[in-house]
Amino acid sequence: MLKKERFNLLCQEYQKISSVNPLERTRRHTHVVARQVISLILKKKLGLSEYAIALLVEIDRSNVYHCITTAKEQIDIGRLEYIESLEYWQEALGVVPLDGTTNFVFALHKFIDTYAEANKITNEELIEALKHELQNRNNG
Repeated sequence: MLKKERFNLLCQEYQKISSVNPLERTRRHTHVVARQVISLILKKKLGLSEYAIALLVEIDRSNVYHCITTAKEQIDIGRLEYIESLEYWQEALGVVPLDGTTNFVFALHKFIDTYAEANKITNEELIEALKHELQNRNNG
């Protein structure tokens, strides 16, 4: 199950890219489209239930099916605002990945960037630091 904290990070990234906060309690069309498209992504990419999507997106679960159906139909017919939202979500997902394997890689990438910059180290030293970090993750 996708953690709410990670989903909130994803929504913050979407807002940086698009200037639309998908979790804002409004019926503005841009916000509704963003919620519809992420509902479709969560269903298709992660296979989440409508109930789980409702909890993440903070909408009534009876609306989730409608969101998914509408987003799919509008993307299929090429509605520009839905295509743009899909592209924004794809860009945000590039920064804040959702699946477990990618999350692990994302965490390691962040560790590498932080550690290398803070310590100004060589590749060999970085490899040793990564080995140590992986050992800690396996033991913890």
